[in-house]
Amino acid sequence: MCGITCVLSKTEQNICSFLLDSLFLLQNRGYDSAGILGVSYNDTLYMKKFASTNKVDSLKKLKNKVCDIYFKSAIGHTRWATHGSKTDINSHPHKSMNDTFYIVHNGIIENYITIKTMLLEKNYTFASQTDSEVISNLIEYFFSMTKNVCSAVKEACQMLEGTYGLAIICRNTPDIIYVIRNGSPLIIAENESMVVATSESAGLVNHFNHYMNVEANTLICISKQGIDYENLEKIKLNKTDFELSSKPYDTWTLKEIMEQPDSLLRSINNGGRIFKNEIKLGGIEFLQPIIHEVTNIILIGCGTSYNACMCAKYYFQNYSGTDVSYFDGAEFTDSDIPFLGNSIILLCSQSGETKDLHRCINIARNCQVVTVGIINVIDSIIAREVDCGIYLNARREVAVASTKSFTSMLVVLLLLSLWISQKVGSKKIQYNVIIDGIRALSFQSKKILNTICFKDSVLNKLNKPSLFLLGKKKNGSHRKGRCIEDKRNGLYTCRGV
Repeated sequence: MCGITCVLSKTEQNICSFLLDSLFLLQNRGYDSAGILGVSYNDTLYMKKFASTNKVDSLKKLKNKVCDIYFKSAIGHTRWATHGSKTDINSHPHKSMNDTFYIVHNGIIENYITIKTMLLEKNYTFASQTDSEVISNLIEYFFSMTKNVCSAVKEACQMLEGTYGLAIICRNTPDIIYVIRNGSPLIIAENESMVVATSESAGLVNHFNHYMNVEANTLICISKQGIDYENLEKIKLNKTDFELSSKPYDTWTLKEIMEQPDSLLRSINNGGRIFKNEIKLGGIEFLQPIIHEVTNIILIGCGTSYNACMCAKYYFQNYSGTDVSYFDGAEFTDSDIPFLGNSIILLCSQSGETKDLHRCINIARNCQVVTVGIINVIDSIIAREVDCGIYLNARREVAVASTKSFTSMLVVLLLLSLWISQKVGSKKIQYNVIIDGIRALSFQSKKILNTICFKDSVLNKLNKPSLFLLGKKKNGSHRKGRCIEDKRNGLYTCRGV
């Protein structure tokens, strides 16, 4: 998962500062590298890109190199390496062999080796190890025949197999940015001073009141006149004060750990999802007429969300009275759907765009199985395509290690299991005891965090080279999840037992 942003000024303002702020807010999508291709007001093109190292933050280095340049338009990228190692040359933007096209790409091109082989036979050269550079050369190849940018982009995209969100600048038409997507998210927004396309709403940096989702396989041209495509539906943007710093904490991970009392409270909608002792989940009215007929619940997640699914299996087994199974999204197939009975699939994702999870929606549709999204990011691809769903309300998570979204996901899955139990009446459960515990989570977590988080005696005991976490049954799921996050943070040689 990577982050892309493109900006074009409709006035004479310098968009460089906005672009850098946007990329900063997209770093949760990729820390490995950052880069931009900017067009100055005399149509000079400047490309700068850097990979992060243990001593160098790529975005800080990029800011130092370009902050004094006056750009009228630019495309930018934050990378999470999938093809090719973490180096400057593998960073985005990528340019075509003859420096005609410059692209930033979010996604994975599955047939890039086939296309690259074809282009090599036509004497095209490549500088990087990435699948993305193939796109820039492929567009240039078609442009050499058609001499039309739009036709070249469309023909190139027709050959691509996989996912992509693309922003493209052509040296021949520097006053236009071309954007297109398939499978990867891309939104676009416009006001009186600029037009922006970006991977998610955080990249809009609170400068806009509305945004529009770019439809799949729709090429949009952005210019000083605005957006050339008229049939885009405007969506009101719920503005959030996106923070540019982890202060007063040293790291985003620590900040988000300490935010859990608030995120846990939001996961129950400040109490609005529990009325007296009845669970109220407004996003899943779609399930109400069919929930009595459901015999199988399938939980699917990836990474930390998969561990949440493992833990939630016990909730649904104990409270919903249905058969429950869980799967990693990358391994799920239609043969995993029980042949007998009626099933629903719960798709659990913090980002709402996990590729391995997104493909499960088509599997479910082909088998006529209802899908329910348990998602954090509002209006994300999975959130838009499932039949119904519940938002975590954990708000933005910047750190690589998942903290508050994991605990919020557990709460939401617990609420859903109780909602099903109440609708079906399958088991005699002491709802008041469980619900009182849910209501107390925010207060209790705050109490614990304030008690132990910064005590030197605790920190000194944890200052060891290795960590073993013990747990069984549902606590075994917590054990595995914690190991993943500690490894991501590089804290320990960590093993769950």
